[in-house]
Amino acid sequence: MIKISLLGSTGRMGQSILSLVSSDKEVVCSGAYCRSTSPFLHKIAYQDSSLKISFSDQLEEVLQDSDVCIDFSLQDSVTDHLDCIVKTNIPYVIGVTGINSEQLLLLNKASKHIPIFYDQNMSVGMNQFKNLIEQSARNFPPETRVTIHDVHHVNKLDAPSGTAISISELLSIYQKNIEISSERVGDVIGRHIVTFHGEKEDLIFTHDAKSRDVFALGAIEAAKWITKKESGFFNMKDLILDKA
Repeated sequence: MIKISLLGSTGRMGQSILSLVSSDKEVVCSGAYCRSTSPFLHKIAYQDSSLKISFSDQLEEVLQDSDVCIDFSLQDSVTDHLDCIVKTNIPYVIGVTGINSEQLLLLNKASKHIPIFYDQNMSVGMNQFKNLIEQSARNFPPETRVTIHDVHHVNKLDAPSGTAISISELLSIYQKNIEISSERVGDVIGRHIVTFHGEKEDLIFTHDAKSRDVFALGAIEAAKWITKKESGFFNMKDLILDKA
């Protein structure tokens, strides 16, 4: 049984992960971290026949009895979390949006000591989507106009999304004329539309996440997978290729 500690446990993604962990026989929640100001503090986060876990604002205690940590908190908390996780010496799975270049350098440095799994989008389907658009990008002239449009719920803090940026970085290997736009509306979980604009026709690819569970399931699979690694920096592509 793999023991998972969860940071950002009271958010939408955290709640989805807790729900899915409850029905997964391979994993168990060993700690759920939240801010000291959270109304969830000290309330029950996870419970099974032999275990009862409450939301806690004591990070070291939350991590203490874990095999791996999943983080879906906020970008401004990641650096502090990383320091504590490195001291605890457990694998770290990060699904936080808005990670900046300075933090990426810190994560890469830490990955020499512990295994770190980071991806802007934990959906297996999104990574298959990236494979398809990469194949198409190779076959279009490099001056082709390519647009990336991301749509998310009104509470999403970053725009464009980390996923849209990662798609742009991938396509920029083959294409020179890439435009990104964003829309924040309603309760849209995540929609990304990539269009290759031709003179007489367009080729359009769309990935539409219908449930946050696709990201939560990906994070749990990443947590299971990374516990077998001693160190290194990994993403969903590594996991998918390893399981192929």
